[in-house]
Amino acid sequence: MYTLIMRVEKPIGLSGWIIFPIIGFFLSAIVTVFDLFYSISLFGNYGGIMGLYVLCNLILLIFIVGSLVMIFKKSIHAPKFAIITYISYVIVAAYLFAIGIEDTYITMLIGTIIWIWYFSVSERVKNTFVN
Repeated sequence: MYTLIMRVEKPIGLSGWIIFPIIGFFLSAIVTVFDLFYSISLFGNYGGIMGLYVLCNLILLIFIVGSLVMIFKKSIHAPKFAIITYISYVIVAAYLFAIGIEDTYITMLIGTIIWIWYFSVSERVKNTFVN
């Protein structure tokens, strides 16, 4: 009697839906760098508010770059760090919304919830980030 052996391929690697957060992190890094230079140029006119905005952008840029590095290294800590990055997005957006600079807070919140859920339950994420 012959037994049919099926190989079941697990989703693994930096493909599939995980491409979208990667692209998002790259685009966010570019926008954050431009925001950083813009906020530094306004610092003399607005003082303390812009100083905190510059600090928020620096922290956010560190999280974004850290997430990208961990993702490409396929670090086991990448999903948690990406989730922390998304949470920091929401915190910074809430601050910017509160001082009247940002008006897309709800959109940011919805996107954040979706990607936090993805990094928490995705089979591909669990299979890819094992180093």
